[in-house]
Amino acid sequence: MSVDISAKPVFMAGQAKALFQLPAGFIGGEVTADGKRFLIGVPVAQSASVPFTVVLNWQTTLKK
Repeated sequence: MSVDISAKPVFMAGQAKALFQLPAGFIGGEVTADGKRFLIGVPVAQSASVPFTVVLNWQTTLKK
């Protein structure tokens, strides 16, 4: 959100305006250290899931 302000002669805040629309499923976000970018977490579509492999008992391979 953005708000125009005036400090003279007294502090006054204007009407709040949205800077951008957040995507559906918005999870949360942060501003980068330099203040130039917003990092926004959104859920990944179901079709974009990638399979992964779980290795059980991997510690035994370290002993070889």
